[in-house]
Amino acid sequence: MSKDGTNPSGSGPSVASTSNGNSTCEYSDDATIEIDDNEQIYVESPAHFVQKGMESIGELEIKKAPNTIMSADDFKKFQPDLTFHNRQIVVEWMYRVAKKISLPSEVLYSSISLLDKVLTSYTVPKDDVQLTAITCLWIQNKMDERHRHHKLALYAAVCQNAFQPIDFEKKEIEIVSFFGGQVEFQTAFNIIKILLDEINFTHKLRFVQFYYDVSLLSFRFNELPVTATAVIAINCALQNDCPLKTLCQKCKLIEEDVINESIFLNKVSQTVVSGKECGIYVEYCSKDDKVMENLLDGVKYFEKYQKSESNS
Repeated sequence: MSKDGTNPSGSGPSVASTSNGNSTCEYSDDATIEIDDNEQIYVESPAHFVQKGMESIGELEIKKAPNTIMSADDFKKFQPDLTFHNRQIVVEWMYRVAKKISLPSEVLYSSISLLDKVLTSYTVPKDDVQLTAITCLWIQNKMDERHRHHKLALYAAVCQNAFQPIDFEKKEIEIVSFFGGQVEFQTAFNIIKILLDEINFTHKLRFVQFYYDVSLLSFRFNELPVTATAVIAINCALQNDCPLKTLCQKCKLIEEDVINESIFLNKVSQTVVSGKECGIYVEYCSKDDKVMENLLDGVKYFEKYQKSESNS
């Protein structure tokens, strides 16, 4: 595995295989679009999105939400053998698994948050990343009280029985113990639903959810508070209909920064749908022409901001 996350041999990422050589991931580097998380399209660091006093939006939700901001520097510190592209591949795989076994979106989102919390908290050997990812799905599925829980045997089968039940159980103990049992996280999806309800756009949830799903592939959005990611996804989907000023005031965000990050997310979305093997493309664009139409409308919508920047 090279430093930039590519595999010169073309045999697929090492995170897609277990230590005994059994391939357990449907993805390969050739089938995966790489996102440039380091693309500089904003002037200041996204860290200044962080502002206190968010009681004006979903007050109770925000108050009980932990600080979900994660640091790219922590990822690099604890995972010297992994790249953001490696993480992207694993997240794509988790996405496919969740769809294959019909996990609720909320379980998938909280599972990815848990995985990222692990990857920014302690070192995970490269050949242990996939077990960690599938265990995060299992943990969050068990914690979800609203939907039925899948048996551990199903998770093992998804991995072609490369992992034994004892492997899952040991990994679960490792993760839960490290965080002192605190493995539930607020996600931007919760905030998205609150905001769409407040602005009477709940009928646009699927379009917004597409952009949020895309944002999960880029670690960049982990460095923003969940309120910022929620508003960015809404802005990408609603475009001219988005009451951006109102949303930014509610969440105490800087409008210009939200626009810049929306441009980035729109670009990433174009990249993702160009790789038609990506699970997100299969879930949204191969089934619904309206999602693709919305994305193309977004391309035109955000062009005006890019043109104004180039002329300034």
